[in-house]
Amino acid sequence: MMESGHIESAPLACVAQIAQRLGFTVEQIMARGRAWELVEARQICYLALRQRFAGLTQVEIGQIVGGRGHSTVQSGLMRLAMKMEDEPHFARHVRRVIEGMLGHDLAVTPSRLTRRAVADAFGLDEYLLVGRSRKASIVVARHACCFVLKERFPSLSLGQIAVLMGGRDHTTIIHALHATRRRMARDPVLRVKVEALIGGRIPVMQDAHLLAWIAAGVAAARTWTAVVQTEGEAEDAVQKLWCDQCDYAVTQGEAARCRSRFCSLRRAA
Repeated sequence: MMESGHIESAPLACVAQIAQRLGFTVEQIMARGRAWELVEARQICYLALRQRFAGLTQVEIGQIVGGRGHSTVQSGLMRLAMKMEDEPHFARHVRRVIEGMLGHDLAVTPSRLTRRAVADAFGLDEYLLVGRSRKASIVVARHACCFVLKERFPSLSLGQIAVLMGGRDHTTIIHALHATRRRMARDPVLRVKVEALIGGRIPVMQDAHLLAWIAAGVAAARTWTAVVQTEGEAEDAVQKLWCDQCDYAVTQGEAARCRSRFCSLRRAA
């Protein structure tokens, strides 16, 4: 953890870039102003620092942005994530600000590219994977991302994956791995999508649904064939008789139920 009186130049330069892009000065970001535009700008700085410097804790981010407490940073990130989820146009604005100023500085690692690929495959914005939303579809994608990262990069520890996924606890990653295995066992769409991501291919959502539909169709066809064969074997085991009057083969039971007064089998029964 950094000392309170020592702030690295790179994170501070990141804050300065974001502040300038949003029309503020670094002094305004560091100050205690409560204007809503300034509060949002400060929250965007929190998010930019977390994305740019994955190793920073919330305590360190708070120290960089005006010596604030970690609870303030956590609350700000949660509020920002909720607003970005509710307002897509605001989410696009935040992404433009962060990517526009930091795009060339961001460390493009295979693990980060994989995280982005998972977000694209599930039709979500990347910030939702590292956010705190508990919406079911987002949680499924977040858990799948943890699973893909662990399968594609076995050398990554649970702690490192936890940092990549927004500074979570390693026990959360363990739960995500188990939950994804259970979901894949009962959801063919999810299984196809995750396996494609593990293989390094970025599946389009429609592709995953199509492949799953084909897989389900093949399985259904096999089941139907097995049923037909079983029924055919059972029918072959039942002796059938041919009625010249009715002109078709029937079992003895069917002959007894026949209503035709010309049925020779019914009369014989």
